[in-house]
Amino acid sequence: RDVHWCLAIIDMKEETFHYLDSLGGKDSGVLRILARYIMDELKDKNNIEIDTSSWRVVSVHIPLQHNGYTFFPLLVGLNSAVT
Repeated sequence: RDVHWCLAIIDMKEETFHYLDSLGGKDSGVLRILARYIMDELKDKNNIEIDTSSWRVVSVHIPLQHNGYTFFPLLVGLNSAVT
């Protein structure tokens, strides 16, 4: 099985999506869903329309995970991404 940790961060100020994957992959489907989610939520809750099509996708390189349960590589990458 391909079980591992992933994390996506939506940075509204910088207009970026950060993606951390402990196996080094990239799931563009998840990022599209998150983009749609943030557009829908802003429209529904605040009546604000935004277009995320020009937002950058930032792949954060983190130490790779070597099993299906270790969370440490993702924590290291998260620390790097948000500091």
